[in-house]
Amino acid sequence: MNQLQLQSYKLNLEHRKVQVFIDPIQQTVHCPVCDQVTNRVHNHYE
Repeated sequence: MNQLQLQSYKLNLEHRKVQVFIDPIQQTVHCPVCDQVTNRVHNHYE
């Protein structure tokens, strides 16, 4: 089951990187840190 949808991406050939922009398909999810149901982003991960 897909839970993420690709919005766009950027290629940086000089630094050999791909930057991916995704959005969740579900309206609510469980936070991976606190395990509470949420409908907003708690943090950004790199």
